[in-house]
Parts: sequence; structure tokens; C-alpha cells
Amino acid sequence: MEIVVDAYDSGERAMGWYYYLQDTIV
Repeated sequence: MEIVVDAYDSGERAMGWYYYLQDTIV
């Protein structure tokens, strides 16, 4: 998963983490 690393800014990074965690935990 490179979404968080390649995030454009903190907002994109936060959203990336949100969807990443939702996909892994749920």
C-alpha cells in the first residue's frame, strides 16, 4: 500500500489511512 506514502498532503494522507484501515480491519 503506497497510498499513504504518496499522499499529496496531510488531508489526502488522512483519507488514505482511513480507507486503508477500513479495508484491513473490517
